[in-house]
Amino acid sequence: MNTPEDPQNNSLDNLFDNIRERIHARFPGALIELDGDASRMQIIVISKEFADMSRLQKQQSVYACINELITGGSLHAVSIVSKAPE
Repeated sequence: MNTPEDPQNNSLDNLFDNIRERIHARFPGALIELDGDASRMQIIVISKEFADMSRLQKQQSVYACINELITGGSLHAVSIVSKAPE
């Protein structure tokens, strides 16, 4: 069981914070939801900046924010949902 004092839990919190910071740097004001762990993570980003982008451009722009985490081995399988507010 993960407790707040569990180093594994703190490591995941740090990873979530790192991902949020990277995405917010590119998409200020975006709504970001993260679910999963370093092995499998779903990232949902809702930003008005996506309004004029194609689906591929949205995915690529979010991926670019976290690419260093993936190539560095901190993050593995990622599912990205990126959309403009409705």
